This record gives sequence, C-alpha cells and structure tokens, in this order.
Amino acid sequence: MTRGERGFSLVEILVALLILMFGLLAVVPMFVYGVRRVAASADIGKAGAAAVKRMEQLRATDFGGLAAGGSLNSNVVSYSDATDPAVIVRWSISDNVTPATVKTISVVAIARRQISGPAKRVQFVTMRAR
Repeated sequence: MTRGERGFSLVEILVALLILMFGLLAVVPMFVYGVRRVAASADIGKAGAAAVKRMEQLRATDFGGLAAGGSLNSNVVSYSDATDPAVIVRWSISDNVTPATVKTISVVAIARRQISGPAKRVQFVTMRAR
C-alpha cells in the first residue's frame, strides 16, 4: 500500500462483521417473542369477534325462543358452533327465576390454535328480562 491510500483492511472488516453478527443474534429472540405475541393477539381478536357475533344473535332472539340449556365446558348440540376452523363457540342459557322472567346468557369463544400459554378464550355474560 502506498501512503496516500486509505480504507479498511480485511481484518477490520471481518471484526466489524463479527460484532454485527453478535448484535443480530442478540436481537433474534425479541423478534420470535414479537411474532408469538402478534399471533396470540390475533387469536384473541378472532375469538372476541366470534363471541360478540353469537351474543348479538342470541340477544336478537325472541325471549320465548331462548331455551335453557347448554354448557361452556363441552360442546352440546344446538348450544355450540364449531364450523369456524379457528374458533369454537359455546353458550349456555339459564332461567334465573320461576316462572322464567329473567334469563342469563353466557357465551365463550375458544381459539383452536395454541401459540403460547393456555388456549385463548373470551367470555361474555348478559341477562335478558321479559
């Protein structure tokens, strides 16, 4: 090299690339964590939308058409919906007094995909009076 030439040597470039590699390797776990959180949030959003949709359908139903029954813990015919591949929706209706003038409607939506932690679920409860 002549005295007037300037630039980086091969060793300096390799050291800089090594430092950059260690920095990038330190950041990778944060990206993985972020992707997991985004996926879990998407599951909660899908479950919430499905629960709201079912609750609105039940609230729009005539009071006399709300037959008591159902379960939030297991699929019961006519009280669950598993047609969506992303979410299972279950609901229960209970009479609060005799004669039935008040009913409690509970809806739970459970995301089928389990990214991290327990399955994501959203639950709503409302009361209807005659």
